[in-house]
Amino acid sequence: MDLSDFGKETIRRALSREIDLENSFKNYHVPGVDYVCLGRTPEETWKIYRIDLRRSKPNKYGWLALPHNHAYSFNTLVVGGTLKHIVFQEDFDAFYEKSWLRSRYLRTPDGVEITPEGWCDLVIDGKRTDCYGTTERQSWYTCDPDDIHTIMPMPLDPVYMILWQHETQRESTNVWTTEPGGFSVDGSCYAPLARSNAEAIRKKALDLLDS
Repeated sequence: MDLSDFGKETIRRALSREIDLENSFKNYHVPGVDYVCLGRTPEETWKIYRIDLRRSKPNKYGWLALPHNHAYSFNTLVVGGTLKHIVFQEDFDAFYEKSWLRSRYLRTPDGVEITPEGWCDLVIDGKRTDCYGTTERQSWYTCDPDDIHTIMPMPLDPVYMILWQHETQRESTNVWTTEPGGFSVDGSCYAPLARSNAEAIRKKALDLLDS
């Protein structure tokens, strides 16, 4: 089941759940991404993301974040703005230059543990890479835990996304970078999100859902 099987009223009820401020953040993973956590359980979590293009720091490819996978499957509905969802495949062919370093990424109570694992090449999966949003022909997409992906916001309005996260399947994930020394987390990340900001983000997402 995915978000296309849900009516607006079902999504609206999910977004009316109590905001989990302890797991809501300003600059979540990368600058410019604010994350409102709703109804967090081991089986599912509903989330709202706002991408503020004024604070974001896209890399040299224009991507908001490095290619990465997740510990769970999820469905995303873009209710405001437009983004390009880019999906990759790992390629270990000896004839290709192995220019991407895969690292293990684990959040712990003491911070983040990053462990390099090996080099490979990443190839964009053209069949699964597409644009989503209010000005596009489609507004939702699905990711499985092993999917390697990133997003590229289009330089228009802020992007608002409603995300339905399913059961966690593992504790660590992977991130890919071209830097030999791996990568580090920006010091501004994981800042507390004020309740007033979280409420404003939720209200805007609900307004966009109904528009």
